[in-house]
Amino acid sequence: RRAPGSCAPGSGGARMRNAGPRLLALAGFGALVLAAGAAIGHRHESQLAGAPYATPLQVYALLAVGAGLSLLGGIQLSGEFKPISSVMVDQVYESSKYRQSFMTFSHRGAALGSR
Repeated sequence: RRAPGSCAPGSGGARMRNAGPRLLALAGFGALVLAAGAAIGHRHESQLAGAPYATPLQVYALLAVGAGLSLLGGIQLSGEFKPISSVMVDQVYESSKYRQSFMTFSHRGAALGSR
């Protein structure tokens, strides 16, 4: 018998490993949506009352929390960063990542530089 929450080999345990960062990013996005909804609701209420609109501090707090959670989740989801090296001689390009059809040398910047 397996313990609750444990995954059998090959049963998608790799997907569960990224659940934390995904939840952080989703919670951040949710907080941003809540901030937008709160701002729209407060604006509508101020229009009905005829008062000038001033954004409440709750909206700014939700924006800060949402941005922070989204950034933290996105950074954790991105994985390991590789340093950029100026010498790419020893790198082997895989056919799935290296597409010569997307490389263009006749772009408008070349025409502007020839003046």
